[in-house]
Amino acid sequence: MKKYIDIYLKSFFFMSLLFLFLSIIVYQRTDVRPPFALVSYGIFIVSIFLSTSIWLFKLEEGNGLIHAIIGYLVLIPAILVIRNVYGTALFRFSYLIYIIFIFIGIIYGIVFAVVSKKYKNEVDKLNEMIDKNKN
Repeated sequence: MKKYIDIYLKSFFFMSLLFLFLSIIVYQRTDVRPPFALVSYGIFIVSIFLSTSIWLFKLEEGNGLIHAIIGYLVLIPAILVIRNVYGTALFRFSYLIYIIFIFIGIIYGIVFAVVSKKYKNEVDKLNEMIDKNKN
């Protein structure tokens, strides 16, 4: 639980910066001020989804592929929350949300591939060391 809270606090900090940046963009482009309470609740909820996704991705027990898929599925509601917070002021076209889903999926897949390759190399090195010590 301590690791999850640490991940949550970091994601809350970065989501606060992201939402501040998005609020400034919305205000500059449309002269609409998003309500503070709505933005605050959005930060809270998106941080929960993001930290859960990262926590699932970092789990060492169980199947890593299943954790990665579940972690990606947990991210999808976070994007929908961002869309509900900013509405049409930020997402003028409905297809933009699908492009964001695809973009995050690609990034998530690349990260998973890199981490799994690094993990496999580490396991191979450890197995090689064990075989060397046996001889």
